[in-house]
Amino acid sequence: MSLKQKVNPVSQTANPAVLGNRAAWWLRSSGLSAKEIARLVDASEGTGKRLRAGIPPTSAQMTRLSQHFGWRFVTFVYEAVIGPDDEALAADLDDIRERLERLEQSDAVVREDDAAVPPVASAPSRDAGGLVGRVAHAARRVRR
Repeated sequence: MSLKQKVNPVSQTANPAVLGNRAAWWLRSSGLSAKEIARLVDASEGTGKRLRAGIPPTSAQMTRLSQHFGWRFVTFVYEAVIGPDDEALAADLDDIRERLERLEQSDAVVREDDAAVPPVASAPSRDAGGLVGRVAHAARRVRR
């Protein structure tokens, strides 16, 4: 195979419909309207509608979308072509584990705090009962 005949392996596997559908899913999931998407990519509202419908973004549009949504957007859209990034997945998993551990620790602290609070008495205290009696007595005097 000569150099002229070499084919970019990404272009063979990068089905534009797949990339467009993945970008569209992300855009719809973000909650942005077609008009808002159009503003992000500096295009017409019709372009925003087409992007939401699954038309693949141009390189310039992809650049603007990645600037807005970040690297996770690019990874999500192109993952179908390049496959999952094992290192990124491992880092995400570690992050999730750390968050879960912090939540479990804070939950344990809340449980300890709840255990330290004395239970509320179910019967009214003498002071509360005395107050109720005085209010009732005053109300009877007003009615007379």
